[in-house]
Amino acid sequence: MNRTDEVEKYRTFISQQPEFSALSSAEFDQLTTTLRIKSFGKGQVLFDQGDTRDRLYYVLEGVVRLERLDETGNFPFINYVSPYKAFPYRGFFSR
Repeated sequence: MNRTDEVEKYRTFISQQPEFSALSSAEFDQLTTTLRIKSFGKGQVLFDQGDTRDRLYYVLEGVVRLERLDETGNFPFINYVSPYKAFPYRGFFSR
């Protein structure tokens, strides 16, 4: 399967998921214009707190751990993203 076919396969799959079902075709096309398929290893950092949210991730396999600290750096907040879910929503539409 070539790269274009692989991207189209995932676009089709993602478009059928509940999180994206309310989007128009134009909105979905805009969201997936720069779609990339990647695998990440255990423990790999995808972004740090405070980074610009210029990417939306969609988990197909495995679990992603999200960590955030409060202003004092003393209270960690940990959340997990399971398969077939997108993240991060917080700060995604602001710059």
